[in-house]
Amino acid sequence: MPGYNWMGKYLSDDALLTDIIMPGSHDAGIFSGDTANAGILGWKGAAICQHTGLGGQLNAGSRFFDLRARLVRERNRIGQSTPVSRSVQIKKKNSIENITNGEDVDRGRIRFYHGDKKTGTKGADLDSQLNEVKNFLQQRNTEFCILRFTKSKEVPHAVMNLVSEILGDNNLLYQGTGNLARIRVGDVRGKAIAIFDKDFTGHNQTSGLHHYKKNDACTNGLGVSGSFSGSPWAGKSVSTQQKKLKKYELQSDRLYSWYQTQTYLKNIQSSTQSGVGSRDNVKGLFNNLLNNEMYDSVNIVLMDFVDNFKCRNVYRSNVFTASRRLNRRQILDIVED
Repeated sequence: MPGYNWMGKYLSDDALLTDIIMPGSHDAGIFSGDTANAGILGWKGAAICQHTGLGGQLNAGSRFFDLRARLVRERNRIGQSTPVSRSVQIKKKNSIENITNGEDVDRGRIRFYHGDKKTGTKGADLDSQLNEVKNFLQQRNTEFCILRFTKSKEVPHAVMNLVSEILGDNNLLYQGTGNLARIRVGDVRGKAIAIFDKDFTGHNQTSGLHHYKKNDACTNGLGVSGSFSGSPWAGKSVSTQQKKLKKYELQSDRLYSWYQTQTYLKNIQSSTQSGVGSRDNVKGLFNNLLNNEMYDSVNIVLMDFVDNFKCRNVYRSNVFTASRRLNRRQILDIVED
């Protein structure tokens, strides 16, 4: 079953974001191929987290994207398709080099990253990946996605400019106001919800540039609780996530993200694809989503190397738990009132 249109099949227009669960991509901009450039140690295996770009991940069913962009200082471009002559104006923000001193910077040098200089990897350029999101949403108007930008290095203003230009200028950014955890699915179909952490300063909800808050509600954007727990062993990762979930299971004013990841000091793909890896373990997660009401507060399952199989085991649980999730929300609303 393809994942490119699951929201159109399984989600009611009247459901709120807090009522649903979606697959998500951990470090979505770092995928195998020419766009991956190893750090000093050449340890790409410990940093690459996905098979394909955002377009492929969207088609597999992923709808929440963990994105970190920075300015890459070398002038050569690896595996990029955007013309070098195009540029984005950036503002000075504690710049380390004059290169960020308000000059026009080649947009192909704004790229995703994961890790530090010794173990990290530079991934795809932001420009090309935003265009993949644009192409998907223009073809699939029953779907929506959430783009979460955090840990931006040196060029937060340029990142926002690119999001506004590529998605906003094509009427693909959701521009509603208030707490976005409480918006209806029907109001956001065909749109991207772009959220930015405190490193960014140009937030404007009516322009589609929303605040993001971690582990808290957000009255002018979207709050998402949950946190990463690094372990190459699936069992330990699951038990740690269960402990974290119990802290937030009674919240209805934000989304909750479960990390179904094995990102820590090992080859991520090998850990993920092994017999005891998260790819097989996602079947157990599906059973928990169906049978354990504690999991009704999970709205996002962040995964490495998303594929049709993993995503399907997450999004199809909406079919079986929709009424239970709605009942949970109504009860919590009464308690909060």
